[in-house]
Amino acid sequence: MALGTRPRLVLLDEPLADLDPVARGSVLAALAEERQRHGTTILLSSHVLAELEQVCDHLLLFAGGQVRLAGDVRELIAGHAVLSGPPRGCLPVPADAVVDAMHHDRRTHLLVATGPGTPVDRSWHRRPPTLTQLALGYLRAAHEEVA
Repeated sequence: MALGTRPRLVLLDEPLADLDPVARGSVLAALAEERQRHGTTILLSSHVLAELEQVCDHLLLFAGGQVRLAGDVRELIAGHAVLSGPPRGCLPVPADAVVDAMHHDRRTHLLVATGPGTPVDRSWHRRPPTLTQLALGYLRAAHEEVA
């Protein structure tokens, strides 16, 4: 109903929360079509990050009452990397570039902000983060600030 008046902006709070997977896909497809056909800006809030990966082109991430991450999704992903290396070894980047660290028995996984001048130890495996990994890394970091 909200799209029937051809608004320039639609705000949706958890619109997919109670839908089954088929209905979620239909709603996301309809929203994408509306955006494509009429240029409608659609602001969609969700706690289910995996659903947003397919349709999100701009991210605004709040945690602890603050904006933790904001920008074009492609640029945010390009500015970060997931590094995998030895457990509890020396950091492959400067400490201030580490957003989040997960230590396991055999490997350490780091989400790092990789700006233009950030050196990265090439012995670590590097890959781009998914939108979910990026958001969860910043959410965990914000949670640890509070703890």
